Amino acid sequence: MKAIKFMIRTALVFSVALFAVSFVLKDSLPPKEEILKQLYREPVQAATDAGSFEKKAGDYTYTIIPKYSYELYGLVVSYHHSSVFWDMEHKEWQDFLNNKDIGVVWGSNISTGVYRDLRFTSGSWTLYWDFKLGTFQEKQREIMVNFSPFKISNNHVLAANDRIADLIMSVEKGDQIWMKGYLVNYTTGSWNGSWRESSTSRDDTGSHACEVVYVTDFKILKKADQGWRAAYPLSKFMVIGCLVLYIIAFSIEAFATGRSTRR
Repeated sequence: MKAIKFMIRTALVFSVALFAVSFVLKDSLPPKEEILKQLYREPVQAATDAGSFEKKAGDYTYTIIPKYSYELYGLVVSYHHSSVFWDMEHKEWQDFLNNKDIGVVWGSNISTGVYRDLRFTSGSWTLYWDFKLGTFQEKQREIMVNFSPFKISNNHVLAANDRIADLIMSVEKGDQIWMKGYLVNYTTGSWNGSWRESSTSRDDTGSHACEVVYVTDFKILKKADQGWRAAYPLSKFMVIGCLVLYIIAFSIEAFATGRSTRR
């Protein structure tokens, strides 16, 4: 029994280590050598004669006005699902058309490799970037020389159909994507004349700088490395399994010891 418990403890230590490493690395961004050259391109915005139209989502009908046609290649650095339990803003706003935001970088933010030096997170409406923990001031100055706030965007995506919606929802951090559609403004009757409006410039920052994209075509050009993503849930099951086996082994040993003592 001691040999079995030793094997279980060894497996548990390995599982915990795998869990810790995979938790850190599962969302790491790919090195620039693995980035497709298309992602160095600037987004393309062009005039359009597309007219306004309506789209239903949930119990609401939204009026959508295309402003420009739009095409974007980008590396996904963060995303937000509006369906998460803590996002009450979309629910209160009654916006069931915008189910996901996708934060991307492109161009010089990729070619310099600076995207790997930053930490990106998403809120209900916003993409945030910050220095990684422990980045010294000298390194911060170097990062700011290379980082362009005009080669990054937070995209409020509206899917034209279910196939595109499924693709968009499957996107993960580190994926390389292409999307095409329109920069749009949209509203619904319960908003009392208020609109969600898209930025139409890549040179703006802060609030109201997000692009609202009605996506008519979408591709995941290259998925992020799936190895650590697969290892993460596996390691959780391994930790739980080892703990259960250890408890069983301990109980069997205690029971056997109790019987021996009574004799």
